[in-house]
Amino acid sequence: MSSFEQNSRSIPYGKLMCLSRERRNLERIAGQVREYPVETAFCELTALDITPKGVDKGSGLSRLRHELGMEEGPLFVAGDGENDLPLMRLAEMSFAPDNAQGAVRQQASVIQDGSKDGLLELMLHHAASFTAGTHCR
Repeated sequence: MSSFEQNSRSIPYGKLMCLSRERRNLERIAGQVREYPVETAFCELTALDITPKGVDKGSGLSRLRHELGMEEGPLFVAGDGENDLPLMRLAEMSFAPDNAQGAVRQQASVIQDGSKDGLLELMLHHAASFTAGTHCR
């Protein structure tokens, strides 16, 4: 295991999450880390993910599917934050609650009132119709 050196451009981590009640603090941090080989994404209004370049939920799932030999088959995902966008781009159908961030609502195939029943039942319904060949939107 290598140790973190403050001036190093090679940072040994998988994901850092910064939390603040003030979004402007997180935006300032995102700006300060731009010079490093990292990607930033807001996962909530008060949370910022920092990951190594090329590492996000989409790349992680792609690697997992490959390792498990499950690259084929429909993929249904749900997300509400900017950090879910790479994952949503891989999916045949993506779901978001109505209170999701704007870019997520635009990317989602289906938007649902998340306060009622959540998204799982809706996703299962769409998955069943998709696999039965009666794809519904």
